[in-house]
Amino acid sequence: HQLGKCVIVVTHSKRVADSADAVYTLRHKKLAKA
Repeated sequence: HQLGKCVIVVTHSKRVADSADAVYTLRHKKLAKA
């Protein structure tokens, strides 16, 4: 946030996802907020 950057990470790891500010899942070919 301090650098004004966005990083998108694609993972199956819950541990990695837990460190994110926002998490989205792919369901039925659409992104949904988890």
